[in-house]
Amino acid sequence: MKYCVLFNLAALLTCEAVVTLNKIHIDEDATIDETNDCPYHPEPQEINFASHSDVIEPLLTWLTDYVESLVDDVTRPAISANLVYRDHIIWRGNYGRLNKSTNVPPNENTIYRIASISKLFPTLLLFSLKDSGLLDLNADIRSINGRFNIQRPYLRQSEEKVTLRDIASQYSGLPSFFPYDIIKLNYFDWNGTLNETLDYLNNQSLVFPPKTKCHYSNMAFALLADILSDKYLVDKNFEGWCQKHVVERVGMNNTGFVITKQIEKKMAAGYMPDGSVAPLVDLNWFRPAGNYYSSAEDLAYLAMNLMGMQYNPILSNDTLNEMFKPVATCGFGYFAEQTGSPWEMNEHDSYLVAQKDGDIYGYSSTLSIVPDMKLSFNILMSGSRPENIAAKVMEKVIPVFRGILRKIPVALTGAPGHVHKYTGLYEIDNVQRWNVTSEVSSHSLSTLKMTNPDVPDSQFKTVGLSFISDGYLKLTLLGGEFPCTIGQSNLEVQNGALVSFSNLTNGLYQQFDMPSLALFGFKRV
Repeated sequence: MKYCVLFNLAALLTCEAVVTLNKIHIDEDATIDETNDCPYHPEPQEINFASHSDVIEPLLTWLTDYVESLVDDVTRPAISANLVYRDHIIWRGNYGRLNKSTNVPPNENTIYRIASISKLFPTLLLFSLKDSGLLDLNADIRSINGRFNIQRPYLRQSEEKVTLRDIASQYSGLPSFFPYDIIKLNYFDWNGTLNETLDYLNNQSLVFPPKTKCHYSNMAFALLADILSDKYLVDKNFEGWCQKHVVERVGMNNTGFVITKQIEKKMAAGYMPDGSVAPLVDLNWFRPAGNYYSSAEDLAYLAMNLMGMQYNPILSNDTLNEMFKPVATCGFGYFAEQTGSPWEMNEHDSYLVAQKDGDIYGYSSTLSIVPDMKLSFNILMSGSRPENIAAKVMEKVIPVFRGILRKIPVALTGAPGHVHKYTGLYEIDNVQRWNVTSEVSSHSLSTLKMTNPDVPDSQFKTVGLSFISDGYLKLTLLGGEFPCTIGQSNLEVQNGALVSFSNLTNGLYQQFDMPSLALFGFKRV
């Protein structure tokens, strides 16, 4: 089988010839990877699931059987879950019964407590303020509130900075709760003002130096919400901000902080491990860290928004990308490989999965997202979790979706305006030519491609150019899956390479470069 190989870091390859910047020689030993294992992370495009029923139906059958098997009529009688791809819920599962005195099953709008998934809300406030240019994620919390002065025994007091990002990422060294001997109350009975809270906290010390150890802290998120609300919200009302900027914007009709009698009627009853009914304990000052309730449907909508798939996003794309970046690798003994804001993050089949688990009296929950695949699995249960359910689901789901996406030809992002400034024949050092052409696609956009006129027909004779911004395009291999390597050429590296056009003269670009491939100087002929 013959392939026309594209670009190499050290050389330009065309079919069986290796063309260096100075000479041409024949590469008789070039090997071709016949397995189409790339792209490694294919673009999460729209999927026609009916066309892939041979792999989707067995997956969803397994998912149905697995989630339904988790129901325990004594300790976990109700479960609601869903699987989301892009902006679609592609599978729903509702099993068991709302409580032990009825046979009425739960549905997608049944309400459960979501516990630590609540930590997303103070994190969203933090990143929204960052999005608005009002704060720096790496700012010392003392620059936001000077009364924060917890003891720092590990270094000199003035040198040990606790940043906002540390606090939102379980990386601050803050304790999880107030010590009992200080508040003389159950942890969740504390309901002091911000100043009273800081007075108590300032008599305590960090349990680890900042940025040295992943340490789970409920206090960190309650404190973050309190301090940010006091500084930046006119009415200082954190719950009001969440209602307006998250709940209503996303369309979460069954989500809130305070469990009223009316809400309680719509809830699945929670059960303790011994089978007794769980109390609906209010977390008071700790509410931002774990008091929210929600439904499986609402969590699906929130996941869509965080994946950038809703029309009314909470955060900009750049800020969403930053929110999904791991902050640190956690050592042995922590329950996640990496920590994020506010995620527990683990790798499954080379994809990073951002997961937030919640556990509170009588309820457990998980919201998990694969940002690079725009895939989410969410589950709510009226009892404790038996295992890491999301991890088991992702191990099954990710390979199936990657296999489907590899087979779908990439849809090029069209360029707006007068695209003739890109089109034409370009040459580098008289050894390789590429002809850039355009065709009108839709909505006043044009798709761009470039073809090497000097090589035989092959999968790689023509490649796509996806529009990024004016003068910047992205090299895109067409036709779906492709071999990762051919000879010394790594096609996975080349796919997605930046193509930078420059020297706009008389309405035409005169040159393009590929900086990531160390290729410069393709001149207009």
